[in-house]
Amino acid sequence: MSDKKTYRASESASAPKKRRKKRKDPKKTLAICLAAICILGVVIFAMDKAMQGVKEHQNDSIVMKVDNGYRRFTVKEILYAEAEDKYQRIYLSNGEKILVRITSTELYEKVKDFDCFFRCGRSHIINLNHVKKVTTSSVLIKTGKELKLSHTAITALKTAFFNYFN
Repeated sequence: MSDKKTYRASESASAPKKRRKKRKDPKKTLAICLAAICILGVVIFAMDKAMQGVKEHQNDSIVMKVDNGYRRFTVKEILYAEAEDKYQRIYLSNGEKILVRITSTELYEKVKDFDCFFRCGRSHIINLNHVKKVTTSSVLIKTGKELKLSHTAITALKTAFFNYFN
């Protein structure tokens, strides 16, 4: 018999020795976790702010059916609307006049959530941001257009105008 030692497959001469795993420092691990949580919080905060901007931009407009499709109107561009039977003529700040097949009540339902709109009787819905002056018988829009209103509508408009800006 030979004096040579026989090796099993697991005990081969070229097999590396098993190393002990170093235990990680718990303070270092905690610091890394806290840093990751802080970074994640900053990212979530930034995304939330960006989404709020998108939501605010979406929420300052309304969509209505026009002649050949749909159109989005921003609150800022609507000066006022005037009733014409079952239609509303919407006057925009760029000088456009859009005729929309919608009743005054339906239009007011769309814009009433915006504080800047006021309904003057059955015929007018006015954006208070574009009102230049309210007199005893009319309201003057910033574009120079003067709308004649009833005494009751003027009284209510004066109150709404004063409350909106104060």
